[in-house]
Amino acid sequence: MSQTLSPATETIRRHRFTADEYLKMAEGGFLRSNRVELINGDILDMPPQHNSHAFGVSAALEALQRVFPGEHFWVRPQMTLRLGDHLPDPDVTVVPGRKSKGKVIPTSALLVVEVSDSTLDFDLGEKADMYAAGGITDYWVVDIVSNRILIHRDSRPNGDSVSGARYESVIAVSSAGTLTPLAAPRAVVLAIEILG
Repeated sequence: MSQTLSPATETIRRHRFTADEYLKMAEGGFLRSNRVELINGDILDMPPQHNSHAFGVSAALEALQRVFPGEHFWVRPQMTLRLGDHLPDPDVTVVPGRKSKGKVIPTSALLVVEVSDSTLDFDLGEKADMYAAGGITDYWVVDIVSNRILIHRDSRPNGDSVSGARYESVIAVSSAGTLTPLAAPRAVVLAIEILG
């Protein structure tokens, strides 16, 4: 006698996407109208940008372009970064080397900045862990709501993290404070330049 599963005992299967599958979907036009990122195998819809978020992105971009000159670095606004099977679009990324028209997506960065209002918990949690596991040594979260910048450094393996790593050091910098990127140890960025 064959046994059939009742709807209550069937399991829901989640399909996890790889970075290559995601890129093929994007190239095929399936993701064209959406603001999405691939994090931990899931395609995530990102919320629309508000003016305060756009201001923070623009201010961080301008401040970091002064610190990282274009002949040696590319300060990239809202462009894809490939960290293993993750494809986030950080608000600002600093990568070594000049701008490139090629299709190669950078696989590391000297500094990643996320400007956060409605996504703060995600940016400080799962996304921070993903950046830690991806080898990002300097991760800044611009917390628009609390008017501060949270500097994440010193990533370590961590079994409690979905990504397998976590930042050990998180320092909050107020609007009166200063920041020094690890990749530019002599530079000083005024927090107020980014926070407004």
